[in-house]
Amino acid sequence: MLPGVPIFVQRREFEAAREPGYTLPGLAEFDGADIRVLDGDAEILPGLTLLATPGHTNGHQSLMVDTRSGPVVLAGQAAYTVDEYADPQNGHIWGLKAAADQHQYRRSLQRLRELQPQRLYLAHDTRVWQP
Repeated sequence: MLPGVPIFVQRREFEAAREPGYTLPGLAEFDGADIRVLDGDAEILPGLTLLATPGHTNGHQSLMVDTRSGPVVLAGQAAYTVDEYADPQNGHIWGLKAAADQHQYRRSLQRLRELQPQRLYLAHDTRVWQP
């Protein structure tokens, strides 16, 4: 459904996606795919920055959108819930338990907090984190 549309992916994730059993066949590569492989952070358009946030998977990434009120982060699975993002020491560690690399998971969460986002959205929690 996305031929010719740029798809940005971290190299580690793209390589893992080619391995048998990692994801559904045909999702990582397909006819007309315009895959843009990244090694770390990249501003893909003015005000849109992909951030390498390994942990959930080794090649996980988040998207930071610069807005007038400050950064907004689409963090995907960098944290499982708003509670885990806000206070990971308080026992809310669902995502940490399932992380491919728990050390990187914690580091990515800390990095996202240091960006001081005005809003943060997660894949598995319908709530929006706000300071």
